[in-house]
Amino acid sequence: MAKFYQKIPGIGTGRGGFQIASRSRIFAAPDHLLVVQSTGFTEEYKRIFFRDIRYVEVRKTNGHVHIAVISAVLTLLLALLYFADIPVIVVALFCAPFLAWFIINLVLGPICECYISTNVQTLKLPTPRRMKKVSKLIEFLRAQTAAFDSVDASQPVA
Repeated sequence: MAKFYQKIPGIGTGRGGFQIASRSRIFAAPDHLLVVQSTGFTEEYKRIFFRDIRYVEVRKTNGHVHIAVISAVLTLLLALLYFADIPVIVVALFCAPFLAWFIINLVLGPICECYISTNVQTLKLPTPRRMKKVSKLIEFLRAQTAAFDSVDASQPVA
């Protein structure tokens, strides 16, 4: 990858659902975004030029609720092992990862889907997935598109 691509601060990487080997990142160049989606064997690149961005759409989903319910149910089911005359330490070791998953999910906040629309396409961004990180992406995009608007306004119209 060329040296002028930089990670957008505060965005991180994303994964496509339960695909463990899949990873997505967003990089910024001086005039466009580069969305990289990679698996263990392939990489897919998509460019979105700043001057073509019409809007960013953020849709809040119920994903964090589903994760909370699954982790809470698993924690409670494993906690029932206490009544099967299994030592408390063993039950705590089994319950701890799911309890941590539940707490981390609550701290990270709601999950969302983020779309960028251009004149040609609407692209679903793999990252960010949490609402807290979307504001950083939108601030970054506003700064970049404002820079292009000021450059276009300063050039004389022929």
